[in-house]
Amino acid sequence: MGKIGIYTAALQNRRTGIGHYVEGLVNGLIEQGHKDDIVLIHPEGYHPLYDVVENHTTIKNCECLHFPSHFPSVTVKPIHKYLTKVPLIFTIHDVIPLSYPQYSPFIRSMLWRITSTYASHKAASIITVSEYSRQDIIKHLHVDPNKIHVVYTAPDPIFRQLPDSQNPVGEPYILTVVSIEPRKNIPNLVKAYEILRDHGHQHKLVIIGGDQWGTKPSYQAITQSKYAKDIIHLRYKPKEETVNYYNSADLFVWPSLYEGFGLPPLEAMACGCPVVTSNVTSIPEVVGDAALLCNPYDPEDIAEKMDIALSMDRQILIQKGLARARQFTWDKVVQQTWDVYCLVAGG
Repeated sequence: MGKIGIYTAALQNRRTGIGHYVEGLVNGLIEQGHKDDIVLIHPEGYHPLYDVVENHTTIKNCECLHFPSHFPSVTVKPIHKYLTKVPLIFTIHDVIPLSYPQYSPFIRSMLWRITSTYASHKAASIITVSEYSRQDIIKHLHVDPNKIHVVYTAPDPIFRQLPDSQNPVGEPYILTVVSIEPRKNIPNLVKAYEILRDHGHQHKLVIIGGDQWGTKPSYQAITQSKYAKDIIHLRYKPKEETVNYYNSADLFVWPSLYEGFGLPPLEAMACGCPVVTSNVTSIPEVVGDAALLCNPYDPEDIAEKMDIALSMDRQILIQKGLARARQFTWDKVVQQTWDVYCLVAGG
């Protein structure tokens, strides 16, 4: 079998989920002994991995080419250079703009529809990150189910229990790690937090995450809350600092309305933090019975589950979470992705 090409433009923006996915995949392939079996294809730009692995700005020496995302931000501008005779593999992480268009800007949804439709039918194989997303792809893109492969992603190994974590807030707090956009459900989280405070809990609420789009309702909820002085918004923290926030929090709450996978609950679990999260879309599939599940559309239910998590023996959720997080590893991601490569390239 010849070399496998991986399109790595997303490495230029390492803060994104796709950037982390590509970095984890390439590093894992190197660790599993495939450094000489892959070639990185990318537009102009630099990443330290380009010093380690063969790379080109045009396709060379590839049996097949893997696009870790179909989305225009990492494929549209140079895609004409890569529409070659080799088979293509696309990772489609979710179909949010198709299944819940209200959670995406209009222009993004239109571009997404065009590129996802093209990718799904051009692809020799499709990788997706949950069975829920697989069913959504079949439903909305009308793809042959036999060419869709579920490969669960995994938390970065940096997310782990720290023996000497320092509380960065100085007081007990509840944590969420989100991008500020409608589907992350910040207004209902703030309402639930207010209910929890009204019932006597004194925790602060820490929100880590930068702006995406449609941010006004989220910021209105935060600034107009009667507990606004106890809501701390940190727009961005590198993962090296976020791990400490996970370790020091009394509870992680994540009432997202839609996820193709959803890494933050697993990151929290890996750090030994109890989790309350949504009972919708792919999230129950990912967290299993290791989190308390809530109805994200009902602030009363979110608050009730938060209250239970803060009142019960937290070791129950901690131990369940640690065990659950251990089931998702980059070794598995890499091996299962390599199996897809071999299937397509005939290895």
